[in-house]
Amino acid sequence: MEVKKIHALYQLRRGDFQTPRNLLHSLAEKNDLVAITALGSLYLIRARLIKQEHEKPQREAYYKRAVELFQRALNLNPRNIWAANGITVALAETGRMQEANEGFWKILQNCPKPEFNINYAHTCALLGDYGNAIRFYEVASKKYQHRDYQIMEWIARVYYIIGKERKDLESLETALDWTQRALRLKPDHKIALHNLALLQQTRAQLIRDAKLGQSKVGQTAPITTASPNISLPELKKVIAWAQWSTKTFEEILKEEYKKVMFDRDLVKNRVAFGNSMIGSFEKKKKELEVIEEQKEVERTERKRVEEEKQRIEEQRVAEEAVLEEERRKRAAEEDRIRNERLQEYAAMQKILYAREEKSKRRRYSSDEEDRGMSSKKSRRGF
Repeated sequence: MEVKKIHALYQLRRGDFQTPRNLLHSLAEKNDLVAITALGSLYLIRARLIKQEHEKPQREAYYKRAVELFQRALNLNPRNIWAANGITVALAETGRMQEANEGFWKILQNCPKPEFNINYAHTCALLGDYGNAIRFYEVASKKYQHRDYQIMEWIARVYYIIGKERKDLESLETALDWTQRALRLKPDHKIALHNLALLQQTRAQLIRDAKLGQSKVGQTAPITTASPNISLPELKKVIAWAQWSTKTFEEILKEEYKKVMFDRDLVKNRVAFGNSMIGSFEKKKKELEVIEEQKEVERTERKRVEEEKQRIEEQRVAEEAVLEEERRKRAAEEDRIRNERLQEYAAMQKILYAREEKSKRRRYSSDEEDRGMSSKKSRRGF
């Protein structure tokens, strides 16, 4: 019986919800704690699979039966954390989200397993407590060494909701980053590819609404050439995002994707919305190209005028430099001539001074001779 129980649990994990049911019932009648808890999980799964509105009473009956089984397991072992978790999951899935949130928090305090971090983060996200949702998703992702692509998708979903509600591009960028990380872990994951296309389209839509002044598909605000809200390179990047997302949605509509549970009508609407958005972007792109051409002409003219001014200024500076050099040479030549004349004058004065001295000496000698001859004559009796 123990081997059969292990095999039944294995079948449950593989997604076979029919084969192990009878065995689990027989084991539950013998008060087998694991079988009772597993059977409660099986009823939870069966309730979750019912989607049609007319089957709602059956769905509620399955949830009720699941809670009864989990409560029975708790009566057998009050510390059965999985039974407590099952009851709290049933509360969450039946819309009693605040009670479920409080229950998951109590479970998490007693047993901080990644699964309970995830359940608590789910309820936080649904209650609008996005900060705690991201925090506990990231705790679980870290415990799994960031190798669980599904947790990365849940984190991306919360950032996507924040970006949509608050029109926050940074949150959308973070959502894109987490989705790309999930795709790197599981490249063939078609839902992650769909989510990536949705994020790219939403990002393009947010930029369109913020910078092109559009609030509805196909409505474009008047575009002026004064000061565009978006640059041409940025617009080209946004067009690339919109084109890639639309092409991805078109791929999803192909036959190979029919096995994946996509809402094909919604995907078709996204293709139509993407094409309409690309049309408005292309219109804006043409007008921006005209503006850019005008600006280029203006830049070229300004550059030519500046170059002409610079050429004239350089020519003026060169001419002034030539004139200054000529003035300097002329001043130097005048100084040279003046110095030469001063030297000539000094030499001439020196010559004149020497002549005058010589003349004075001659007169002095002549006077001396005259006095000598006079004295001789007097002595001779003149």
